[in-house]
Amino acid sequence: MRNSFSTINKLLAPIFFWALAHYHAALAHQASGRVGAAVRHFRAALALQAYFPAALCSLARAQSSICDWSSREATLVSVRASLVRQLDEGACPALQPFDAFAVPLELPLVLRLAQAHAAAAEAGSAMGLLLGAVAAGAPTAARALRRRLFALHDRSRLEVFCYSLRQSDRSAPRAAVESAAEHFVDVSSSDSAAIAARIAADGIHVCVDLNGFTSGARTELFALRPAPLQVGMLGFPGSSGGAFLDYLATDAVASPPQLERLYSRGVCSLPSRRGSDASLPRDRHLYSEALLRLPPSYGLPPLGVVFCCFSQLYKVDPATFAAWLSILRRVPGSVLWLLRFPLEGEADLFLDTPLCNGHTTAADALWAGMIADGGIGDYVERAVRLGTRRVELLALRRKLWARRLSAPLFDTRLWTRTWEHALRAVWLRHCAGEPPASMDVRLGELEAEASHSPPDGTPPGVRPPDRVLSAGRQPSFAGRMQRTHW
Repeated sequence: MRNSFSTINKLLAPIFFWALAHYHAALAHQASGRVGAAVRHFRAALALQAYFPAALCSLARAQSSICDWSSREATLVSVRASLVRQLDEGACPALQPFDAFAVPLELPLVLRLAQAHAAAAEAGSAMGLLLGAVAAGAPTAARALRRRLFALHDRSRLEVFCYSLRQSDRSAPRAAVESAAEHFVDVSSSDSAAIAARIAADGIHVCVDLNGFTSGARTELFALRPAPLQVGMLGFPGSSGGAFLDYLATDAVASPPQLERLYSRGVCSLPSRRGSDASLPRDRHLYSEALLRLPPSYGLPPLGVVFCCFSQLYKVDPATFAAWLSILRRVPGSVLWLLRFPLEGEADLFLDTPLCNGHTTAADALWAGMIADGGIGDYVERAVRLGTRRVELLALRRKLWARRLSAPLFDTRLWTRTWEHALRAVWLRHCAGEPPASMDVRLGELEAEASHSPPDGTPPGVRPPDRVLSAGRQPSFAGRMQRTHW
């Protein structure tokens, strides 16, 4: 039976291609003003392929344009049947909403037709987005965590270009990034002007600065404006201070809404889950508490409380260090473990640095099942209480360990989806001719996303800021006008 179907398909394939040939011949004749010839070819296509909605609707339109009313009623009945079938199948109908004015259709059906085309337009606007990511690629913890982020993007909606500002060190994280990004470009030997020209030539829609004011960055590259939209993310959580970054991708914890006035451009606030660090891929082998036991050679006490901080020392100020010493004095038998990155889970309580909070290191501590104390008010008192109440501390650690695999804090795929949604939101705002402005991408609304935008055109899951109305504009890439749908 399988061979029979294969044979039938081989026999039918040429018929379909002949129908397609007649259809394109009809379009060519129609474009040249030879509508009568176009009608003949549309009919020939339908004679070969009975269900051919595009040819059928084109035939009806062509016949109407020359007052060819032969078989008009039968053609319109077929157009309606084809429309209903495509709507029921969830396909975008071949009948255009404007052409429906000349077809006697029920008004509810006309509404369904318009809604289907609106949904298709929105879906199309979210596909083919060219995302450029510029990174220095230094081997720090935060940058190492980015290596799998590129692999999680939906490639049906995004095409990712990674521009590396550093030469390859032949490390595993570097190799992982090179294989994860669809396009990996080593621009380490190029100057900023040449890199900007390359990004513009690639037609990048949104260019992401993964470094900011950090070591190895090329801030001047973004000042050259190689892309219509430019976003800061991950590396530098503060304001760029300039107009060359349109948005900062952050959250309400790292960038409290009441402090938005201190940012030079728009704040794109993702769900407050510290997703830009905690949701990035962590060591997935760390599932069993048995892996967290360290050998005695590390010199840690077998019974005492182990406090730790794995942040770099520049984040430690005298007041913080004095607080740590106070905690150690008040918790008998306790020790403070500093700057030991592997297997952080052996510690009991992570002491954050209030002057400059831990980012990736604090997230790693939580992933390893450690409680992180980062508050300012009763920082010392909380640490002492947990250090002297072993049962309470262990209960909190067990609760954290049990929930970390299901918590949104570490849901990398969900964070990536939210990030993609934010990219689409800022792009649609740009295409509408509106200037960058702060927006709040809400996780709950994103989960309940509708199939089309609300009436005001705001993408689902986005709380719009005060809208500044202006004339819509087509985006321009490197001086070339492009269509709005990416």
